[in-house]
Amino acid sequence: MNSEHMTGYQFCRDMYQDLRKRGLSPKFIAEFVGRSNAALRRYMSEPGTVSAQKPPVEVTDRLVALVDLSTSERRVSTEAEIRHQRAWIDVVNSDIVPHTFLADIAGVSTHHLAWVGRSHPEYGIQPTEDQVLRAMATEALMQGAAA
Repeated sequence: MNSEHMTGYQFCRDMYQDLRKRGLSPKFIAEFVGRSNAALRRYMSEPGTVSAQKPPVEVTDRLVALVDLSTSERRVSTEAEIRHQRAWIDVVNSDIVPHTFLADIAGVSTHHLAWVGRSHPEYGIQPTEDQVLRAMATEALMQGAAA
């Protein structure tokens, strides 16, 4: 069994259950994620079963965004943390550095990468200064290689 597949399954299931506890309907969650209810059920199926399907990273990213949007409270961040969050998110959003590289730098799976740089009180992961600098250096190297 591929541990990344299991991680994606668990992550998708946990985020979906969190959203349902917040009162969001399965139909609304599916529409926000851009998938059908049936597809979401496949992503949450136990790995190894006939109906199991690995959730794509864009689905887990959208689930993270929906959980973050539906949470009214935010963790208080210091100015340094805010700078690190912004710099990290800028690198992620540039799409120059592959998400697998950024996940490795952050020490998380590709499914959990969407939580890095978020200030969600329960799920948010604050990037360290070293992680931000490594991500920015990787981005600069990849831009130079593309030129």
